[in-house]
Amino acid sequence: MPDKTDNSEARKQRFKEIEHEAKVLAEAYRLRLVGRLWWTNMLLVVLPAVCATAAAIFAAGGVGMDSNWSKFLAAGLAGLAAVLTAIHKSLKCEEYQAECLRLGPAYEGIAARADSAQASSKQDDPRFDELKELTERFATLKESAKAPLPDTYISKAEIRTGYELYRKRVTNADNSHAPERNA
Repeated sequence: MPDKTDNSEARKQRFKEIEHEAKVLAEAYRLRLVGRLWWTNMLLVVLPAVCATAAAIFAAGGVGMDSNWSKFLAAGLAGLAAVLTAIHKSLKCEEYQAECLRLGPAYEGIAARADSAQASSKQDDPRFDELKELTERFATLKESAKAPLPDTYISKAEIRTGYELYRKRVTNADNSHAPERNA
């Protein structure tokens, strides 16, 4: 029969693992939004808006230049704005960013609940199903995630949080841990 303290320690350890993993994922999604996606938005959202505005000004002849040049610039800028907007739409950038905005806070919430459960005096009570509920919620969130994260953001988040998302596996390719052979 397992010792009650062993079970208690195992539960505490699992809460910590869930908390750490959720913190890393929340940070990775935050970094994703403020990293490359920020610059992508500048290129595919802000620049087309500026181009469309400038096109309207040139089309209206509001800059005091030759009307032929003004029409040419207006058409070129309007075309550029349309192409950039089409790229943004075809890459489904809005959906991806919305998913990142959903997942980041959801993982933060799981981390907060796991941290709180570790401090709870009820965690040793077998009727206290917080670990089961949290594990199920975490699994459901992972399964429903539609915004994959590049490994670089996970690595950066691991560094920033100080937690490893996935434990490093030792392989036979690592000779320092390979078993010695008797010749």
